[in-house]
Amino acid sequence: MPAHITFTSNSTKVAAHWRRMVRRYADSLDATVHQIALDAEEEYHKVTRTWVHQPQFVIGQVRRGQYTVTTDDPVFHYLDKGTRVRRALMSRDWVSKTKPRVIGSFAGHGRLLFISRKLNRPGIQAREWSTLIHDRLQPGAANRLRRALAALAAGEAPGT
Repeated sequence: MPAHITFTSNSTKVAAHWRRMVRRYADSLDATVHQIALDAEEEYHKVTRTWVHQPQFVIGQVRRGQYTVTTDDPVFHYLDKGTRVRRALMSRDWVSKTKPRVIGSFAGHGRLLFISRKLNRPGIQAREWSTLIHDRLQPGAANRLRRALAALAAGEAPGT
């Protein structure tokens, strides 16, 4: 009787292993980017901490691994981007709660006297919070993603 040898491949198991690994890497990167978005939202809340009117910030997922932090609040946008003309007249003791390129909110005082379209006061100086928050978080984001990938490669749970 002739000798009979059968060879089989474990390619199905190998392919399943690689699919699971890719999914774990993608999940880890997505979780890390989501945490960065949460950190950005926290920075935005620092800016509006002393405001009577609290804007709502929403974290939205554009696609896997990409998040945005947005608000539809017009007052926040006026302050963040600035305006060319200001139509409001403030009291002489007016001190703003926020400062340009400063993440934080302070006591401030004074009051709004009136608003008129006839007023053409110098515009609101842009606070540039969005740019500042992005510039603060961006350099550390690459390192956080590298650490997450290194933790997965070492077999650790991400974020530890």
